[in-house]
Amino acid sequence: VSQLFWDPDQAKTLLEDLRSTPQLHNRRLKLRRKGGAMVIVTLHCLAFPDETGLITRAKGVIRDVTFDIIAKDVPVGLFMVTTNAEGEEIFSRANEAFAHIYGYQSEEEIIGNPITDFHVSSATYEDFKKALDEAADKDLPLLDYFLDMKDVHGKKHNIVTNVRYMPG
Repeated sequence: VSQLFWDPDQAKTLLEDLRSTPQLHNRRLKLRRKGGAMVIVTLHCLAFPDETGLITRAKGVIRDVTFDIIAKDVPVGLFMVTTNAEGEEIFSRANEAFAHIYGYQSEEEIIGNPITDFHVSSATYEDFKKALDEAADKDLPLLDYFLDMKDVHGKKHNIVTNVRYMPG
């Protein structure tokens, strides 16, 4: 069961909490999907201990609240990259949230900047491009790709990106 938890120590903490309070409501947990991606859930659970206090069974309901969390708490940056006359990939569009994630005051400041300036190394950029190309070969977007990026101050951030090539 601990393999389902994003942080294996969470399983131990949950069990300890159930021993002290056999009913849990709206407990937020990070779980691991079959493919390895994180899902954030709320848990309602009822545990049934035996006469010695050992929990012999439990039942409950989990609800995926990942989207709710993202929509309310996490800024979602949108961007478009195009190739300029010199063959360099540059940002041609970005929303305000995207600009703020990278330390800019407005989206206008990010337009025209090379995308490679935002990657922590050329190797991470090449790995990203390879994954994007592989997804595009299957006519799919690249989803839930974890990527190390750097902001305008050079500070590293781990982000999750969902991206696809645009037609034309």
